[in-house]
Amino acid sequence: ENNIQIHIEHEGEGQYIKSLNPHVFSMIFYLVLGDIVTNVSHHNLVIRKSHNQIVLKVTESVFGLDISLPEDIEISNIFLNSKLMGHLLDISHMKSETGPNELSLKSIS
Repeated sequence: ENNIQIHIEHEGEGQYIKSLNPHVFSMIFYLVLGDIVTNVSHHNLVIRKSHNQIVLKVTESVFGLDISLPEDIEISNIFLNSKLMGHLLDISHMKSETGPNELSLKSIS
């Protein structure tokens, strides 16, 4: 609907060893990607340009996943603090952390 393609570059600094429910983690990843596409669409409207492809770098480690976001794109705190995301992260024993152009999904020890 918005003609934005996502290209994911996957890197591994070690395999995430914690057991995850793949169905729940799929929902988390789907919701994160949806928020990124929404933010890119809004950014395109504001700058009046069209970025048809975004590149995400996903780094997997024993502690979780780090997702590097395109420049000027941030994950919404409203989205991360939503009840649905909170619930999905809680049942996966994970937490989210954000930084400049980065989202981390980390295991809660």
